[in-house]
Amino acid sequence: MHPVGTRGFRASIVARARFTEDLVGEQVVAGVDQYAILGAGFDTLAERRADLGARLRVFEVDQPATLAWKRRRLIESVGVPEWLKMVPVDFERERAGGTVWLRRASIPAAPPVVASTGVTMYLTKEATAATLRRLAALAPGSTLAMTYLLPAELIDEADRPGPTGLLGASR
Repeated sequence: MHPVGTRGFRASIVARARFTEDLVGEQVVAGVDQYAILGAGFDTLAERRADLGARLRVFEVDQPATLAWKRRRLIESVGVPEWLKMVPVDFERERAGGTVWLRRASIPAAPPVVASTGVTMYLTKEATAATLRRLAALAPGSTLAMTYLLPAELIDEADRPGPTGLLGASR
């Protein structure tokens, strides 16, 4: 990212990652043993935090091409951790199917931590609503960490180039 006009946006990405990772750590101490990352992209918690991985089942949910690329790179470098399950999904195509990714992930009935950070700005309102409806049906005690992007007119003028340059027009 270009450093001019993206400082606040970049800081928010770091802050949300730290917040989410700390939350997962707290929930593991409380007995949670599964963590689903929606729009996982190139998240590295499963590879970096063996201390958490040994106590968690991590579900990385993302576009099939992204996960296939990541799997290849992991195999070529450090290997795929045994506690990591990659779950390919197209949130837009599967929204009518009641968020099929949850069934594909085979998340047990116990409450998970679910992170949906940096995802909704790429989805339509309908896909986001379908995902939230399905998440609402998770086991009582489940935890959701979610971010969303403000409309451009509500973002400080100095920070607008980051999100608008990245996304073009907001959904």
